[in-house]
Amino acid sequence: MRDQRIDMVELSVVLVDSETMRDLNKKYLNHNYVTDVLAFRMNDGEFTGFNPEILGDVVVCPDTALECAFKLNESFEKEMSLYLVHGILHLLGYCDQSAVGAAEMSEIQERILSLNV
Repeated sequence: MRDQRIDMVELSVVLVDSETMRDLNKKYLNHNYVTDVLAFRMNDGEFTGFNPEILGDVVVCPDTALECAFKLNESFEKEMSLYLVHGILHLLGYCDQSAVGAAEMSEIQERILSLNV
């Protein structure tokens, strides 16, 4: 279930190197590999509802973005934008652990990334 609408929200974006991303992924998700983006929701855990306007933290690994951009022949900026949007969607309560959830997130990401703002 996704969070209800709040007019003003706050989130932090943290850029980390590959080693730090591997450490975070291992510590919090028990995955011993570098990933592209992690999202830590403030509305999960002990302090749920304490500050609903604070969504949480999006942690992005620019090293991974650069590597993927090169492999996919995309721009670094496009990869970073994808990771940021993906992380924010997780903060908003979207989940890509199922095929249906992944398809929904992918569709929303594409719509957001296609905007010319």
